[in-house]
Amino acid sequence: MQNPNRLTHNDGQLRVDPLWRVHQNARPDVEQRLPDDSDLSRIYASTSDRRNRRNGVTIRVSDYRLHNVPGSEPLYRLIMAILDAQQAPAR
Repeated sequence: MQNPNRLTHNDGQLRVDPLWRVHQNARPDVEQRLPDDSDLSRIYASTSDRRNRRNGVTIRVSDYRLHNVPGSEPLYRLIMAILDAQQAPAR
């Protein structure tokens, strides 16, 4: 089954797997912990959908820190459409 989050150009040639940086206070519920220390989770379009756990989109979440980088934030959080930790390890 093809990943529904994958973006394809009109000609079918270009495929992009989105990766976003989100605020560290965005804390999706962990549904499954993966071997690379990332998590599978779900995001929802509305608070009502989240509360009723409907229409969620599965994402992968990875937290990381930049050590010895002056001015860096204490924690960075990424969400991604690549769900397979073996295909694209977070660590």
